[in-house]
Amino acid sequence: MRLLSGLRVADFNAALEYMRQNYCYFDAVPVRQDSLLRVEEIVLQTMVNSRISGNTASAIFDSRAAVEAALAQIPADLDLLDVNDPTAETWLHPLIDVVSHLDAIPRVDISTATKTLHKKRPGLIPMFDRKVGDYYRAVAGRPVSIREMYLSFHRDMRNAETEVRQFVLQLARTAVTVTHCRLLEFLVWHQLRNNH
Repeated sequence: MRLLSGLRVADFNAALEYMRQNYCYFDAVPVRQDSLLRVEEIVLQTMVNSRISGNTASAIFDSRAAVEAALAQIPADLDLLDVNDPTAETWLHPLIDVVSHLDAIPRVDISTATKTLHKKRPGLIPMFDRKVGDYYRAVAGRPVSIREMYLSFHRDMRNAETEVRQFVLQLARTAVTVTHCRLLEFLVWHQLRNNH
């Protein structure tokens, strides 16, 4: 599968097997998709190699009023794959604002911000860890905003819609339930991991 951004994603079986083996550590952990941000939801990101300290987790938790206000404006049950044009959606601005808000906290970057928020809105917020975030920054060939990274990810998702839907169904048959957003972000991460 070649993404619109240019990345060729191959070896799906290995990627899906890796996801199945590691599913219990993060993706299978239930998180309420309400607008409240809890300590345990912040700490959960350490299971996907977020390198946050207790002080950083505390700073994120202390900023929860702004996070919770933004989450209240972002639908919990929406799937990014079903969105034709995110720029026309009222939830895009609060989503970008909350990622930017967290990114402004000392020792928090886009990786930590999106790992904090992903489980709260798993259908809409991919985890732009260092590999995935760096990839979407490099695609543009210039410094880009979180908004531009997000829209580029959305274009890739829409372009690979058939494959993404197929692989989510394939995983579901093995009791691994993930969103389309999580699956594409994971496939990009896995391919970049294998490229290096």
